[in-house]
Amino acid sequence: MSLEPECSVHQAAQRGDYEQIRQILQAEPRRVNDRDEQNVTALHWAAINGYTDCCELLLENGADVDAAGGELEATALHWSARNGQLNSMHLLVKYGANLKAVDKQGFNALHLTTHSSYIMPLIFVLQQDEYRMKDAIDSKDPQGHTSLMWAAFQGDAMSVQILLKHGANVHTVDEAGLTPLHWAVVAGSRLCMERIIAQGAQLTAKDNTEKTAADLAREVTTYSNYVAALNALGRDRDGRSMKQKLGLESQRILIYLVPFLGYGALFQLVPRLPWFFAGPSFILGVAMIHLGIGLFVVDRNKRNALKQSPYYLSLLAMSLAWLFLMWFNHVLPATPMYWKSNMLVGVLLLTVIANLWWCASTSPGRCPEPKSFEERQSDVNELASHGMLTGLSFCITCLARRPLRSKHCHMCGVCIPRHDHHCPWIDNCVGLRNHRPFIVMLIAAEIGIPLYLSLVYQYYLDQIPDNLVARYRDHFFSAWITAAVQFNGALFCSSVWIFVINLWLLILLGMQLAQIARQLTTFEASNVGRYGFMGGRGDTNMTTQNGFIEQQAERMIQAGVPRDQVQKHLYGCSSHKKKSLSELCLGIGSSLMSIVGLDLYTRGKGGQGLSRSRAAANPFDRGWMKNCLAGDYLGVDYERLYDVPT
Repeated sequence: MSLEPECSVHQAAQRGDYEQIRQILQAEPRRVNDRDEQNVTALHWAAINGYTDCCELLLENGADVDAAGGELEATALHWSARNGQLNSMHLLVKYGANLKAVDKQGFNALHLTTHSSYIMPLIFVLQQDEYRMKDAIDSKDPQGHTSLMWAAFQGDAMSVQILLKHGANVHTVDEAGLTPLHWAVVAGSRLCMERIIAQGAQLTAKDNTEKTAADLAREVTTYSNYVAALNALGRDRDGRSMKQKLGLESQRILIYLVPFLGYGALFQLVPRLPWFFAGPSFILGVAMIHLGIGLFVVDRNKRNALKQSPYYLSLLAMSLAWLFLMWFNHVLPATPMYWKSNMLVGVLLLTVIANLWWCASTSPGRCPEPKSFEERQSDVNELASHGMLTGLSFCITCLARRPLRSKHCHMCGVCIPRHDHHCPWIDNCVGLRNHRPFIVMLIAAEIGIPLYLSLVYQYYLDQIPDNLVARYRDHFFSAWITAAVQFNGALFCSSVWIFVINLWLLILLGMQLAQIARQLTTFEASNVGRYGFMGGRGDTNMTTQNGFIEQQAERMIQAGVPRDQVQKHLYGCSSHKKKSLSELCLGIGSSLMSIVGLDLYTRGKGGQGLSRSRAAANPFDRGWMKNCLAGDYLGVDYERLYDVPT
């Protein structure tokens, strides 16, 4: 390859032309630190564009790693940090770049990384020895702004969380007397406010104009978000702790007691109503119980309050309790000739209850977390050196390395090894240590419920008098069904409820068995459908964090931007003022799918996961026979699985 005389080392670095740079330096080594018309070195251009091979070539040939250049007199590390170029940052630090050097604006690498809103570069910087001490994390720019203030001002809840976990001070003030909470209020970010307040921020702290965060929130029209943040932490608008209507123990008692009594009343009362009122009345009763628990029992200010409570587990327990009562009091005494079936129903019922208890009370497993700063630093640097410091390999919540096939559960607050899904019906995650009893429970239920329903059918055949059936021969519904409702309506109504539950469990069991045969979890099957591979999304920055789009929408609406323009700005399309009936039905359907745990299959292209899993690479697949039978005997320690086993 001939050297292009008009091509400078800076141009080659800008486009990542490794061979061109090598030839230039081989011919004229002194040009490694040449500056272009912008007073910038080739290392700056290679670093900002992420050409790490070119960066390493320049550094090996004597490039000054801390050379300052450009209008802001910034180093290559500053350029990389501002743009979130993690690989370039790691290489520059490896070659001794000064992490505390400041540019002309007074920003150091930590400030600039925070400006970028990329989380992994921020985590990387915070693991370096230069930022191990709290005073370094709270270093200020010339206006007195700390990195925490910048993250709060940007509404970047992820960066706020990371900085707080590393000890950032919520009480610092800038030249104007503003605290990080003041800046979160300016951004209007409820999550940022919530996290800063939870860390102990003083609500009464005033800036140089004698304004508290609440005063400023009223001025910049973000007061509703400020109050919402306080409410989420169990405080009123003045910051005082709100008295909960019920204690935790009382909540748990009512969560189990109300569904049991409420559904029992429905089973008794609904059969007494005219047939055209029965169905709507039952649905209305279920909705009233659901709303009653949500409004008056659990803490409404808590996000996902129902899912984080044992409410759905109580529904499952209630269903099993009423099944047992109906079987023991009505079916069993009336069907002695079917003693084998009754015995099997009893055994299967005990199996379901035992495994439900196991699933709900046993930890699904927990991925190990670093025990010291040094251990976490080692993990982060190792991952960064291999280009693997992403959300797929490192949990930004636990600040720990993520084993393969694990996932952080925001309901449980930990990383779960071989995570399948969070199941509100067992009030727990399904993971490494309780997946097997979960499957046993489903299989036992799918054998036991049809057997129980067959005994109920036999009970009605044997017990309903012929004259009762004859009385309803001309009824709108089947004479036999009408007679069954009249003869024992509670048993009939509860059996219909159990039948509906059985249909959902049948679908769930079918999906679980299909995934086990492919050596896939629910989470992985969903990822295959949506992204084409098992691990899921690896990018982690401000635009992908929970609630960011919603926060921005709220802020624009409060500023007077029309809703259709907000939709167009954030999503690139206009919103309709009215939802069609089909859209409303789809919304209700999505909520129901979320409740029964099938939303991962129906969200986006998640349902294509199993059909696409044949094409997706799966190094854990040993064939359906071994997948179903081998289990623990594969010898894989999923709690510390960082490489694919051979």
